[in-house]
Amino acid sequence: MKAGDIYKTNNHGGIKIVSYDNCYSVLVEFLLTGYQVVTNTSNINKGLVKDRLSPSVYGRGFIGCGDYKSRGKNGVTESYRAWTDMFTRCYSELSLLKSPSYIGCSVCVEWMDYQAFAKWHDKNFIYGYVLDKDIIKDGNKEYSPSTCMFVTCEDNAIKATAKNYSFINPKGSVIDIYNLRRFCLKNGICPSAMVQVHKGKAPAHKGWKKNVK
Repeated sequence: MKAGDIYKTNNHGGIKIVSYDNCYSVLVEFLLTGYQVVTNTSNINKGLVKDRLSPSVYGRGFIGCGDYKSRGKNGVTESYRAWTDMFTRCYSELSLLKSPSYIGCSVCVEWMDYQAFAKWHDKNFIYGYVLDKDIIKDGNKEYSPSTCMFVTCEDNAIKATAKNYSFINPKGSVIDIYNLRRFCLKNGICPSAMVQVHKGKAPAHKGWKKNVK
């Protein structure tokens, strides 16, 4: 085994020997990405050397070079689970069939690198909260540092089912409402009665009427 020799890996294409110190310290470079790593001759011969820059998650996401790991003492890390779930929602055909609202969604280029996402995740993560991409920016389709935040499961569910409504209040002003339930609870009016008004099944509720545009 010497510098310049080419070997195949099981999952990451070919590697080239860059330098050989001894059987326990061999510097190799992946032909597809240019990623270099020190490994041993046993891993090389068995094809077990891994390319941390190779897109391994839905052909897009890669582990990257850094300190963040996919697994810890208790199994898969919170950051890795959130990262792969994000890719599944955007790029899994089966997931998109079950949740078509995610069609057209994507992960930003920066977060293709797990190391970048994990760093943001560990800085912003709140235990028991879930990753959300469209509370900051309504209708947003991209997961990115500027558009994502962690929210409660309740807020996420409310967001998913919320709609836009338009009413005329008792004073005659047009009021556009997003998330009718929250608005009604805040203002002491009945959500179900307001829905009936919106559907045209009731003329008014406590002076509130549907705004017919």
